[in-house]
Amino acid sequence: MADSLKKILLSLAVVLIGMTIGVLPLYAQTPKLQQDKEQDIVKHLDSLNRRSAPIASRSLFIIKPERVNEFISQAGEVALFTNGKDSPIVYRFFQNIEQPNQFVLFEEWSNSTAVKRQRATPHARTFQNRLAELIAKPVQVQLYRPASERVNGEGKVDRSLVESQPPTQPTASKTRERLERHGMGKAPFVLLVDIPVKEGGAAIMKDTAVRVQVATLQEPGSIRYGYYQQIEQPTSFLLFEWWRTFNDMALHVELPHFQYLMKTFGAVGGDGRTVGIYRPLPF
Repeated sequence: MADSLKKILLSLAVVLIGMTIGVLPLYAQTPKLQQDKEQDIVKHLDSLNRRSAPIASRSLFIIKPERVNEFISQAGEVALFTNGKDSPIVYRFFQNIEQPNQFVLFEEWSNSTAVKRQRATPHARTFQNRLAELIAKPVQVQLYRPASERVNGEGKVDRSLVESQPPTQPTASKTRERLERHGMGKAPFVLLVDIPVKEGGAAIMKDTAVRVQVATLQEPGSIRYGYYQQIEQPTSFLLFEWWRTFNDMALHVELPHFQYLMKTFGAVGGDGRTVGIYRPLPF
């Protein structure tokens, strides 16, 4: 009886210590919370009425540092099957060059039905199940529509607001410094730029984005270039740009359409624009 009581007290002590230092919540609850969150996102797609409209998403993964290689292996497997079988417009993983345990999955699909179909496949379910053991924090997901899509209530486009802005002297020197610091001065890289705009500025931003996107995709050094509007917060935009080398981007910032973009930022841009630099994973 005394031995049984000792075992019970010892078990309670372990639980209390684990709760105090936060170990048990992290390892015992994270897998279940992550799986529930993924299901919530899939269900949320039904409320967006995008069964016949394109949809994109950006998922941020913060991986336990000691399990980065395992995550890359799992990401490679799900990307191989998804791109081979599920017909996404884009399905690619990228690694943050400055925080190598942070990864982004950028997806673009023809409609929300295609997303849900992919999530139900064995390869997607396997990835989600294994992911739950690898992440240090719950995955953050943002949903987007292409910036070319019109949305009711955004108002009219007044280009005079942009054209009245003073000219700017764009520079990519900070991007070059960040790339060279990590040995990527001559390597392909991806920029994910979060662009907040002022209330009433979404229509102007979208008008500029479409024009700049068309022009930039004709540049020989541009692998992919697109603007997306956050569905939950229409005054937030994402620019996804993928360049062969920094020199290609340096030429881009000297061109008239980029300078027009900078004037648009001056006219309707909000505070807090951020630029993340990523290494494309080879799958």
